[in-house]
Amino acid sequence: MNEMPTFFNISESHRTFLWLWHKTGTTHMRNLLKNFDFKFYKIVDSKKTLFIDKVVEQHDCFLFEGHEEYKLMVSARNPYSRYVSQYRFFLEPKNFDISHFEEYLYKIIETESNCFDCTNFETRKPDYYVRMEHMYEDYLNIPFIRDSDFTKSGLLEKKCKEKINHNPSVIPWQDYYTQDSADFVFNNFRNYFKFFEYDKNSWKK
Repeated sequence: MNEMPTFFNISESHRTFLWLWHKTGTTHMRNLLKNFDFKFYKIVDSKKTLFIDKVVEQHDCFLFEGHEEYKLMVSARNPYSRYVSQYRFFLEPKNFDISHFEEYLYKIIETESNCFDCTNFETRKPDYYVRMEHMYEDYLNIPFIRDSDFTKSGLLEKKCKEKINHNPSVIPWQDYYTQDSADFVFNNFRNYFKFFEYDKNSWKK
């Protein structure tokens, strides 16, 4: 009996696979990593086959047999701003209303709790990461990107300055939080905050 298929963005030439989370710059990363041989693979019974010849914005965080032979690259973002961005993205109408944010926050984090072993890196720690707040600098810490003609030509720096899926709002994202809701986020993502060096108090102005 065949196992259920799983799907992964993998660069075979750079022996690297991706974990991409909602609202962490994944559209930007997808567009950039097409220059580095990342493609979407299907794995069934440990057999890998090409499924789509490009990066797909899949937000799961599975592992596959033999993943230890690959580097893991992840997209990242300050969880405080990430959840506000996610709220604004899904909110209808797009009035960026603060009043229902806390209800949304508790509900969505409870829904995502089955992925916390990934986001807190219980199963595996990333080898490479790209934080939205330090995109260009973090890409330069990835050897196959840093040493590429793409980067040496100046294209990487140019691409990192582009804004994609920007949600403008006159309300600063920090205003969506109270001490209680900020503590709730931090307590669910302690390892994430520590690993990516995000400040516990960064929700404050």
